[in-house]
Amino acid sequence: NAVPVFGRSQDPVTWHEVKNVLSGRAIDFLYIDGDHLFEPARRDFYLYGPLVRTGGLIVMDDPVTAHNPTIEVYRLIPELRIRHRTKLISGGNDYASSVQPPSGKLIVYPPASCIARDASLG
Repeated sequence: NAVPVFGRSQDPVTWHEVKNVLSGRAIDFLYIDGDHLFEPARRDFYLYGPLVRTGGLIVMDDPVTAHNPTIEVYRLIPELRIRHRTKLISGGNDYASSVQPPSGKLIVYPPASCIARDASLG
């Protein structure tokens, strides 16, 4: 039974609500598609990544878009590739118009022992 949690992902109240809903259980699949700027995307990964079980998956949205000032996920990819096994899936456009930037997904295979809270994230 899925229990929805509503709120901004980086709000401590939201994070605690997610922890409470999980009641100590680990997540199998985490899809990160929030604020696409570098620091918020990085923070989402390090806040919620530790909730994913060993052998689970984390998918990050828009890791290949580099020419849009509102999307900076691509800046996080080198860091994640050093620390985790990853796979980049670069698709066509998510939109009907060819004017839109290319989309993609980054799949991160995180062993639980490798995801540690970054001290700078609090």
